[in-house]
Amino acid sequence: MLSNLQYLNLGANNLTGLIPEQLDGCRKLLSLNLSRNRFRESIPLEMGSIQSLQILDLSHNLLMNRIPAQLGGLQKLEALNLSHNELLGSIPSSFDNMLSLTVVDISYNQLEGPLPNNKAFQEAPVGALGNNKWLCGNATGLNACPSITRGGKKSNKSTIFIIVLVLGIVFFVFVVVGLLYMICHTREPQNENQFEVWSLDGLLVYEDIVEATESFNSKHCVGVGGTASVYKAQLQTGRIVAVKKLHTLQDSGGEAILKAFESEIRTLAEIRHRNILKLYGFCAHPRHPLLLYEFIEGGSLENILTDEN
Repeated sequence: MLSNLQYLNLGANNLTGLIPEQLDGCRKLLSLNLSRNRFRESIPLEMGSIQSLQILDLSHNLLMNRIPAQLGGLQKLEALNLSHNELLGSIPSSFDNMLSLTVVDISYNQLEGPLPNNKAFQEAPVGALGNNKWLCGNATGLNACPSITRGGKKSNKSTIFIIVLVLGIVFFVFVVVGLLYMICHTREPQNENQFEVWSLDGLLVYEDIVEATESFNSKHCVGVGGTASVYKAQLQTGRIVAVKKLHTLQDSGGEAILKAFESEIRTLAEIRHRNILKLYGFCAHPRHPLLLYEFIEGGSLENILTDEN
């Protein structure tokens, strides 16, 4: 009821409970400091009717819930400190109109969403905005907000950007699929080193290998393993390659062989090392899945490693 009171400082006491809503009776109050107490619950809505307030400090309390939009009606407020509480939610859009506000501190809360379109917030130092849940905006130290208006509708520029991006991705996918289709159905070699870039029709490559190995004749076989046989073949280009022919996938254990086939392709396609055989390419023929390697003279590695000499 102190209607002529202008300055009230109750800071740094041990006051508890709720902030009295009757403070709105102090119609001439210029400065209110309730900081460093143990006030809890919400900021009273009635505080927004103290039109004369220039300084409001409610920091270092136990205040929670949302900041009342009514505080945005304090048109003469110059300094606002709500730091070190448990306030949550977004800052009311009514704060955009607080034109007299020059100093603000909302750090150490659970606030989120965009900063008000207000110079005091936009130019606030990092320490005055930090340690919140997820504030965004053009202020220093904050991430830019998604291009969403306060009404929840995307801006026209954002919508156009998304549409263009989606169309671009779709166009890129079509181009890639088209190129792969053309590559797979090309009838002529694109370069002499035909297996470094797999640019031949798979059927032609397969027939070339069959001819070079005389239908996988045993006289061209240089090794046999549990899942495959290896043949030495000289292609029409003169290149000598090692052809690893996996056992037919329809045989027992075909699924395991197929997985081994795919795994070997993935692994060797990414390896470039002078001490590891180069994978020139592969042929996924349903009857005879093949892997084509660089051919190295000198016999099997097993024999070399076990040779006592």
